[in-house]
Amino acid sequence: MIGELRDASWLSSIHVWNGAHWEVLLDLTNVAGAVTDLVLHVSVLELNGAYEFEPGMIYVP
Repeated sequence: MIGELRDASWLSSIHVWNGAHWEVLLDLTNVAGAVTDLVLHVSVLELNGAYEFEPGMIYVP
C-alpha cells in the first residue's frame, strides 16, 4: 500500500523546469514510512497566480 508523503520522499525525488512548467518524479512511501521504488509523475503549472497539479503515472523507473 502507498502511504502518505513524507519528507524523506523529497530527498531522492527529481524536479526539472522545462520552460513552461515543472516536471516532478516523486518517490512514494509505503504505509510503514519507507521509501519505495515507485514514483509518481506530476506536472506543476502556474495558472492565474495559483498552482495546478496534473498527476501522471505511478511506475517503477
